[in-house]
Amino acid sequence: MGEGRGESALLDAGAAWTRWRDLLGSHGITDGPAWRGIDRYGRRPRTNGLHRNSIAEIIKRRAAAAGLEDADLWGGHSLRRGFATEAIAAGVPERDVQRHGRWRSRASMDPYIDAARTFDPTNPTHWLT
Repeated sequence: MGEGRGESALLDAGAAWTRWRDLLGSHGITDGPAWRGIDRYGRRPRTNGLHRNSIAEIIKRRAAAAGLEDADLWGGHSLRRGFATEAIAAGVPERDVQRHGRWRSRASMDPYIDAARTFDPTNPTHWLT
């Protein structure tokens, strides 16, 4: 399959962002909030950004649709924590993660680093199945 096709492309966050950015651009939206509501047909982005509670509600609904246990416990913070954990695990410098995540201090980011190191190949529990 060509680039941007198939199941892997549907799960690729970079490709999804590019499609969304292109859709916004096709409606003349080139600045402002990235995350916006869409019309009831799922085609036309709204002019305003999402309400601050919208993302948490969207995540809860998608978690429930995916069959995740305790879907009501998921929310926007889940994305933030997931980003930090994955970035640290992938070797992104801690300073860059801290700056991007807007953590004011290294201490406030420490719990995310600990979670990421749980999956580090140098952790002896990595070999347990």
